[in-house]
Amino acid sequence: MYEYICKVVLDNQEDEIKTFANSTLEAFDNLVSMSGVTDIFSVVNKETDELFTFDGDMMALKEARGNIKDEHLIIEELYRLDGTEKRNSLN
Repeated sequence: MYEYICKVVLDNQEDEIKTFANSTLEAFDNLVSMSGVTDIFSVVNKETDELFTFDGDMMALKEARGNIKDEHLIIEELYRLDGTEKRNSLN
């Protein structure tokens, strides 16, 4: 699991927060899932110093994610997109 440092808009203010995830995609998914986060500027993998920026439509992502009720499907798709095998079973 990796630690990510995230520059975001949280409760209408620019802020820096941490999230923990198995991949960068999962880190972004964590941020999209946080109700107080309304925008993402950047995400940095603390271990590798890789920087990822975001210029997409955060509200569209939040809406789309809110329509998915089965968390298992989200996790499986994140692993598939990341090219990793399923790390654990949620069944």
